[in-house]
Amino acid sequence: LKERVEALEEKVEDGSTTISRSMDLSTFIQEFCPNSHTERIAAIAYYREAYEREETFTTSDIREGYERARFQRPSNLSDSIAGAENKGWVHRKGKDGQATVRQLTNKGVEMVAEVMNDGA
Repeated sequence: LKERVEALEEKVEDGSTTISRSMDLSTFIQEFCPNSHTERIAAIAYYREAYEREETFTTSDIREGYERARFQRPSNLSDSIAGAENKGWVHRKGKDGQATVRQLTNKGVEMVAEVMNDGA
């Protein structure tokens, strides 16, 4: 976690990533311009971590992210989250009651940051 925070801080300090605390989730995802639900899930997880200081998420958090951003959810959200896991962008951290807790991986952070930087 310390390495992930340091990497994000370095990007902000060197100007390669600009974090505007006023950017809403919908704007962030539109700027990210995901090509799939797995990319959109990674973007929501990234936004939660970088902008809202939430390091982990559940399926309910992703569902709520889709609603806040006003994007249509995939027909099977759990399968789309599993797709992000299969790509190595998120991993399971444990359980919170019945809910599986997940976290964006370094690979996921790098993928979102790279796409955002390419668009800048």
